[in-house]
Amino acid sequence: MEDILEVYALPYDPEIPMVCMDEQPCQLLGEKLEPICMKPGIPAKEDYEYVRNGT
Repeated sequence: MEDILEVYALPYDPEIPMVCMDEQPCQLLGEKLEPICMKPGIPAKEDYEYVRNGT
């Protein structure tokens, strides 16, 4: 971890670009069932299930 912080602390150099990679994975989630839209006096309804579309 300390090595990464040292790289981030280096001064800006246009000849050597720095590419930062995030360590947190990001999931692409999709709806399993189509949500039911809101109507006057009735709240929207969504299911808690999802389809995993990758990372």
